[in-house]
Amino acid sequence: MASFIGDPSRIRLWLRLHAAAESITNVAFWKASDGGDPARLRGHQHVVPTLVICLEGVIRVQGRAARDLRAGEALVIAPGCWHEHVMLRRGAIAFGLGFLARRCDILLADHRETSWGTINDQPFRLWMERLLQTGSPAPGVPCASLPTSTAPSRSPVTSASASASAPAARAQVMEMVAQIFAEKASPIHWLHPAVSRMAKMLWSRLHTPITAADIVRAARARDDGLGHTRAYELFTTFFGETPKQVLTGQRLALAGQFLREGATIADAARRSGFSTRAGFTRSWRRLHGRPPRSGGAASLAGRASAP
Repeated sequence: MASFIGDPSRIRLWLRLHAAAESITNVAFWKASDGGDPARLRGHQHVVPTLVICLEGVIRVQGRAARDLRAGEALVIAPGCWHEHVMLRRGAIAFGLGFLARRCDILLADHRETSWGTINDQPFRLWMERLLQTGSPAPGVPCASLPTSTAPSRSPVTSASASASAPAARAQVMEMVAQIFAEKASPIHWLHPAVSRMAKMLWSRLHTPITAADIVRAARARDDGLGHTRAYELFTTFFGETPKQVLTGQRLALAGQFLREGATIADAARRSGFSTRAGFTRSWRRLHGRPPRSGGAASLAGRASAP
């Protein structure tokens, strides 16, 4: 697991993560509706569920409200939740898990440096989907924090069903952390810095009506001589799909999450970057063979296979 951490002294951070396999005390959940306003909050969103764990000190994630995580506390962030990871202070150690280009990406950071690598996406993708369902009540019911004891919590449980799910959520997070150390990790190979720029464009602008050409154009934000054709090739090689395919797939996945949380079809289309409701409906029907519908029963097939 130390193959991509750089300075060998940073093994201390990995030891802290290893300890978390037996020390998760609290699991909180954010729905898409718990996200902040993209017009006011400098941040991003993903089309897959992501996990954040505080390993030491205090780390802050900003959404519609700020969430301070202390050592042993985890936060599961649903697709479409606009959030920002606030800069770490001295003494804080954070771990993150998500998915990128058909791989599970893992991140370990303190105030000095960030180590970012990848492992196989399964079984982590399945476990994260299961974990998200554990903390996802019916539309209109707020997501809960799931403490592991009856002691007063900083984020009170909002429903009896959430309280009953606390041991399962805690156990699932600890199982994922333990499994990481059975995997072979490797550093993220972006192929070219331009690929990272294009990925960041997706994460930060997916909710706006950007085009595939805009994504490729982001690769040329710096004067490094990279042309349109080469940027297109790099993106397609890294993600395994063309910019247009990735953009459409991620927008449909994002809209699917909004629909599951009770958004109207028009609102889901707008918030996921479709220019019109009709365009969204056509794309959805082309993928699923039926029109979209609002509500918790919206198709789970709308989840993206890779961000």
